[in-house]
Parts: sequence; structure tokens; C-alpha cells
Amino acid sequence: MGALTSGMPKALHQYPWNQFALKLSTALCFILASLAPVSAVQIAPTNGTAYYNNSDTVVSSVPSWSNGWGRTGIDGWSYVGSMNGASGVYLGNGWVITAGHVGAGNFTLNGNTYNSTGYSYTNFTASINGTNFPSDLNLFQISTISTTGNTPNLPSLTIASSTPTFFSNSTRTNQVSQSQVVMIGFGGGQSWGVNNVTGVNQGVLVNSSGNSYGTTDFSTTYGSLSSFYTSITNNAKLVTGDSGGGDFMKIGGNWVLAGINEATDSNGNSYMVQLSSYASVITNVIGTVPSALSYMPSTISGIVGTPITNIIPSVNGTVSSYSINPALPSGLSLNTSSGLISGTPSAATASSIYTITATNSHGWTTTLVTIAIAKATPTIAVLPTASSITSGQTLGNSSLNDGTANVPGNFSWTFPATIPPEGIGLYSVTFTPSDTADYNTLETNVSLTVTVAPPSGLSYSSAGVNAMVGQPIAPLTVASVSGGAVTGYSVSPTLPSGLSIDGTTGTISGTPSAASPAATYTVTASNSAGSTSTGLLIGVSPAPVNVSIYPINCYTTFRRISSERQRFITNSLP
Repeated sequence: MGALTSGMPKALHQYPWNQFALKLSTALCFILASLAPVSAVQIAPTNGTAYYNNSDTVVSSVPSWSNGWGRTGIDGWSYVGSMNGASGVYLGNGWVITAGHVGAGNFTLNGNTYNSTGYSYTNFTASINGTNFPSDLNLFQISTISTTGNTPNLPSLTIASSTPTFFSNSTRTNQVSQSQVVMIGFGGGQSWGVNNVTGVNQGVLVNSSGNSYGTTDFSTTYGSLSSFYTSITNNAKLVTGDSGGGDFMKIGGNWVLAGINEATDSNGNSYMVQLSSYASVITNVIGTVPSALSYMPSTISGIVGTPITNIIPSVNGTVSSYSINPALPSGLSLNTSSGLISGTPSAATASSIYTITATNSHGWTTTLVTIAIAKATPTIAVLPTASSITSGQTLGNSSLNDGTANVPGNFSWTFPATIPPEGIGLYSVTFTPSDTADYNTLETNVSLTVTVAPPSGLSYSSAGVNAMVGQPIAPLTVASVSGGAVTGYSVSPTLPSGLSIDGTTGTISGTPSAASPAATYTVTASNSAGSTSTGLLIGVSPAPVNVSIYPINCYTTFRRISSERQRFITNSLP
């Protein structure tokens, strides 16, 4: 924003300071100039009192800065935020006031951003030299819930109903008083200053971006001044970014908002909108336009088919109608007269933000509500009946019949490939609703009887064996058997001597002790429900005869044979 051009400010300097003060106290002083928007309070690098120390916080330099705000733990900075590259002041209940040339918009306060509701009041006027001008003020509404879900949580700020006092000997004090203001804004960051008031009830014309404003202001003059009352030094002046910031003064121990930063001129004067001149209009607007609309809770979590708890809004002012955008989830409704949200959700809906607007003939206010509708979990009315299966079959071989739930759907085995053991047991069943968009699947347990099945398909690792007496056979083992569990094995006829069958495993093993012709032996696997058999060809050969050969003497053998033959013959004679 540019500085004031020459003109009326020069005329003001024609008066001696004592005459100037008298003039201001008895009549409205009109300043005709071209002012540019400003946006932050900057402390000049000159020596001054402790009140103007750029390195200190306000609380360490301004007496009682932390007291007189209606609550402990807050001060003027709690109310001044940034917007549109400039500043604004939060009044409470969702209302923000700033300079008209700053405009309305989203407002960042104490690290939280609040969206503008779109409602703005700018019908402020001032009469300057008999001509009415729109004043450089903008009063607008913001959502009372930030984009991150926080609230300002501040007491309403009081607007000064009386004009600041022109600084003089009679008002001089070492405390911030009605003749001094704490100027704060966001020009180049949070900055502040304490200045003595050097002009009040001033009619100021400001041109900004093609718009002309006529506003009743008070002012402070930058630098050192001397007059009949005393010498003063004002070390703070407004800079770009301070426009819309606040000017606070203390009355009766309480801090009030006396002005809104507006403009500067080339002579070092800073001009602030004198809010006492507009207090009644501001109060009337805030009192008639709905404000501070909220719902508690602001987040609604519902379930399909279950009625939500009715939610009634809280709002300041009279409301003629309520509206919502976008439309509420199916089954919920907004009472346009009371703002009540109620109903039974009929469809699942992802978490969404809804804007609710409260309106009357003077304006409107909005708030945000988050609504999420979760799927419902069905209720099983009658468990299905499972048809029995035989051992070795899977759960999928059992049919589920006659089960019902509170919504349409079907039952199925959760793990259909499972092969359950014999007997009665509980097994998981899944209910799948027909409407999977709005209802969850549900698991429950169903009783199932698994009966005994006869064994079948018995086979061995070999079709038989050709054994030999005295030689252990390679065991004949069961290769496979299906159906029900086998409780015992038997063989017929009786195995050759030395061989045996394991009645539990069916394995045939041993060492034959006697020759046996090859024959078919029937092995039977059985349980209480039946049996299955297979034949094995088993034969046992005699053990081989061992013959020993020795060398002999031919003469001796011949004589022995001859002698034996002679004896045989002799013994054979009658």
C-alpha cells in the first residue's frame, strides 16, 4: 500500500500543536489523502522507553498485558490472525473484523485455519464534509471449526464504546491507558508497538485498488513530538501487512479493541479505524445475523440399520431455516426449522464433511459436520442344519439348510476343503449378505456329524513275495487305503511259518522257517462300518543243500570199496 500524498496533512501542520489539539477536541478534523493498505507493526530502530523494545514480548513490556481479557492464559495476540497477506481480529462466536481493503477470506488464528462462511457485512459508512462514503471495514463470519478440527475457544472481544483520549499532560501515565494503544499485526511476522494517540475523530479518505473509503479514524504520529503537554516519542508505525490488525487500549482494568489498522501517510502518521464510531452497527449485525453455529458432537459415526442419536445445533441469534450440502446419507434427515439431524442410516457411507448453514433475513452462518456410516453386521436368527458326512469327506460335501438372518444372504462353510474327524463337532460357517455394500459377512459355528465310512481301495507296496526258508523278507507295507479309518488288519489263510502281519499297520514281515508253496493270501482292512481286501501272492522255497567235496586216495578207496562189496556179498549169502 502506498503512502499518503501531500494535501490536507500539510494544512494540519499550519496549526501550532496546542491549537491542533484544541481543534481536534472540539470538532471533526478531516484528512483528505490517498492511503495504501498496510499490514504489520514494525518497531523503528531508535532508542525509546521499554514499551518499544523490539526484542521483548508484549507481556514483558506492556503492564498487565496478560490480565483483563476475561480469561487467564490469553492476550491480544490470541485474537489477531493473518489473512489475505494482511491481518484480522477475531471478535468471538465466528466473527472476524478487518479493514475493508483487506476483504474477507480464510482466517489463520493461533496456528489454525478457519474457512470463511461466505457471509460478509460491509455496509459501514461515514459522513465527510456532508458526503457519505463506505468505510474501510469488513465484518465477516468464519467456521468455528478449523480445517484440522480445532475451535478458537476464546471469550468474545469487547469493542470500545468510547473514543481514545488525545495524549496530554492530564492523560500521561506510566501505564497503557485510554490515551495509548498497543498496535499489533502481521506485517513481516508478529510485531507490535505502544503509541500515544495524537489524533481522534479524523475523517480519512483512502483510495485502494480503485475503491474509495471514507472512515472515521484515530491516529498516532511516528517519531518525537513536542507541544504544550509534554514531549513524546512514538517508535511504532504501520507497515505493509498490518492492515486489519488490532489496536487495543485498557479501560477500567479490561482490554478492549479500540481500532483496526488502516493506513499510513508520508508524514509518519498511522491511521486506525476508530471502532467506537461503528460499535453500535457492529453489535447490531452480530446480534441479528446467526453466528457460532455448532453441533456436538461434530463427528457422527452411524451404523446401517441403527438409529443415530438425535443431534441438535447450538447457534447465536434467530434462525429461520437450516440447509445442508451435500445431501445427508440415505436414511438421515435435517429438520430445516430446528436444525435437528436424525434418522436411521440405510446405506454405508464413507466419512464425508457436510456444510450446514443457518439463515435468517439478515445473513447466515455455517459449520462443518463429519458423518460416516459403517456397514452393519447381520444377526443370525436360525442357524443352518448341516447334513452328515462320512469320514474322509470334506466339509464341502455337507449341505447347509434352513438357516436365516435378519437380511437376505446365504451360508457356506468357511473352510470347505477341511476333512473333519469322525464324531460330532463345531465347524465355522460364513454368512454372506446379498447386500455386501451395506452389510458385513459374519462367521458362526454349526454342529456337524461325521459318520464312520468303511475302508476301501487297499493296496500294498508289492503284489507279493517269493521267500526262502531262513531268509528275512522285505516287509510288505500298505501303500494306500481310503474311506474310513482302519481299526485293524487281518490275513487269510494263515501266513507261512515265520511270517506275521501287524494288526494296526497291516505290514507283513518276518523270516520263513518252513517251505510253503506259492499261494494267495487275502489281507483285510476293517473298521466298524466295513472292510476292504486285497490279495498277496506269497511262497517260501526250501533252503539250498550244501555239498562238501574232499580229495581221495584211489588205492585206498578201491580197497575200501572192494572190502565193503565183499562184506556185502558175504552178508547177503543164505
